Amino acid sequence: TQKRKMGTSLFDLTKGGLHALRNEPRLIGARRLREKGQNEQAISMLGDLLMSATDGTDGEQQMSLCLGPVYFEYGCALACAQRMMEDIPEEEEVDDEVPPAKRARLDGANNNSEEEGKDEEVEEEEDEEEEDDMKLAWKMLDQARCIYEKELEKSAKEEHREILSELARCSLALGDLNRDDEAWGDAVWEYSNCVEKYETRGGPYNEREEIRMISALAGAAGAYARHDTQTDLIAGADILIAKSADISKLANSFYQRARTRFEALLLRHKQMSTEIDSNTKTDIRSLAIELQDVCDRVLSIHSTQQVSSSSS
Repeated sequence: TQKRKMGTSLFDLTKGGLHALRNEPRLIGARRLREKGQNEQAISMLGDLLMSATDGTDGEQQMSLCLGPVYFEYGCALACAQRMMEDIPEEEEVDDEVPPAKRARLDGANNNSEEEGKDEEVEEEEDEEEEDDMKLAWKMLDQARCIYEKELEKSAKEEHREILSELARCSLALGDLNRDDEAWGDAVWEYSNCVEKYETRGGPYNEREEIRMISALAGAAGAYARHDTQTDLIAGADILIAKSADISKLANSFYQRARTRFEALLLRHKQMSTEIDSNTKTDIRSLAIELQDVCDRVLSIHSTQQVSSSSS
């Protein structure tokens, strides 16, 4: 174990660029665990990394660019863990062999205390105030986005492109959280931001980016289609996303864009001689299911609006 002075980070956060922690074993390991659906193990690993990196640091250091990927991965792991828990039927028992990992937080609770006699009391207070995974996921993803937005203006050209890509990923993840909350206006806002960031950055897009773009387009179409078409679509407190009369048209527009890109993706794979990896196959199947669901919903609201127009 590496020894360090009390209250100092294991990393020099002042010199950390976007990829400073790229080869950090815990970050690499957590990503692999997330791909396998082992979210609690990923949370444990990322929480350990985050506490090692932020112990004894102030708010400014916790906004270091090199921590952006850690906050992002941590937020995604927390959200996935919560979704998996919600999908477990009540009658099924949760596997006790993988206990919930301790959650790292950003409010200074991770800092070492010189008053060790108060450790137990502090832990009890933290347990009482523990946030649920979704709230913590929001915080982590928002922290990652704030970091990238702060760095965007002063970044060099190549890093500027990379940061736009990271901002797109944050918007996609936050769009999914809003969809979980059935906040359709905010979901459309975030999914549209994801697409906008990729388009601002420009191509070429690698396969993972293309899948995310399709997912964002389908997500926006689905959010439009799930909203009550009798009312305007609002994001936040008062941001008008769409008038009620335009919702069906916008839902169909986003769906058609998603469908076109998805069919192009399938065609490229058909023309390729190399084997598709299992993760990509899973993503493509998920997209196909999502697009079919969105298609059904878009057709449904279109039919509903036609009936309403005929009646009036």
